[in-house]
Amino acid sequence: MAQAPMAHTPTAGVTTAGVPGQQVVVVHDYLTQRGGAERVVLAMLDVFPGCRLVTSVYNPDTTFPELRARDVETLPLRSRRVLQRDHRLGLPLYGGAFRRARVTGADVVLCSSSGFAHLVDTDAPKVVYCYNPPRWLYQEGEYRSRRRGVEWAALRALGGRLRRDDLAGARSATAYLAVSQVVADRIRHAYGIDATVVHPPYGLAPDGPVTPVDGVPERFLLLVARGRRYKNVELAAAAAARARRPVVVVGGAGTSQAPSPYVVGVGSVDEARLRWLYRHCSGVLALAHEDFGLTPVEGHAAGKPTLALRHGGYLETVVDGRNGAFVDSLQVDTVADAMARFDPDTYDPAAIVAGAERFSPARFAERLAAAVTAAVTGTAVAGAAVAGAAVAVGVACP
Repeated sequence: MAQAPMAHTPTAGVTTAGVPGQQVVVVHDYLTQRGGAERVVLAMLDVFPGCRLVTSVYNPDTTFPELRARDVETLPLRSRRVLQRDHRLGLPLYGGAFRRARVTGADVVLCSSSGFAHLVDTDAPKVVYCYNPPRWLYQEGEYRSRRRGVEWAALRALGGRLRRDDLAGARSATAYLAVSQVVADRIRHAYGIDATVVHPPYGLAPDGPVTPVDGVPERFLLLVARGRRYKNVELAAAAAARARRPVVVVGGAGTSQAPSPYVVGVGSVDEARLRWLYRHCSGVLALAHEDFGLTPVEGHAAGKPTLALRHGGYLETVVDGRNGAFVDSLQVDTVADAMARFDPDTYDPAAIVAGAERFSPARFAERLAAAVTAAVTGTAVAGAAVAGAAVAVGVACP
């Protein structure tokens, strides 16, 4: 659920029913990058202002600067400085570190997890917000294609024990939430647990300050992606050149392709520049294998359609013919043909914006607050907005 660096738009505060003085602690895998999961953590902190935040490794220089205002608690880990530079080197270590960590003094523990946070020990009700079950344990083929050989070999050797520990941690949860139906299906397959889908919010509000970006074409498709292979930036560049459709790439701008007049890389941009790009693009291009994928819904909030890979979370956010279209495979010719046929002018911007409201920060806040309240009170999770007195937060963690 990763995305290119950008600033954070605060979630509007909500009120929750339930236990007065409810104390919430948010536990996240690691805070070392600016991705979709880290944006969701910021949204969680907005929903429960004043709650404590626990993670394994925190690097304030490489994640969202808004976290500097928080008292981020980290687990006792050796080689912390090495892991701050590259958190992936600690993948065999994090599980044990979270299992040894015990959260006390909380009424509810909210685990933001794609790998380890759900393993944390606590007597409080534990709500897991899951971006995906650990990919290296349950989607080995896909994970292996993303990692270096030595990382894969180490994880493979420990796979059996890690799966046993992971299953025990998952089944210690009071409730499981999933970012998408695709992920809910994976949770059921991996753990035998039925998860409630609570889609993450689009992180960039469509209204707000804008700063123009120089050097971009008058009409272009926008691709927002960090520099990871699975984002398929190079494939998009090759297809753009073949289709002769200009593409502006945010984040993962560098490619090994020869320079092309149809591809403009602008690198990392701040919120005002990204908002300008969403407003001025013809449409959004989304070709990654995403468990949810934030960029289509951020584009939809700005009234722009998406050309997306028919896969994963995009199936839940893109409606063919209403707010976008699909490409069926990651062959350069197939993508180029789809780009050539894609006509953003045939879509109704007002209808696209209206559909994006189900991914608004307010909608996320309501559903997350309902799930946390349900875990404390033992009631069913409600999909509607929750009303009542504001929750007072603040917990004690070791």
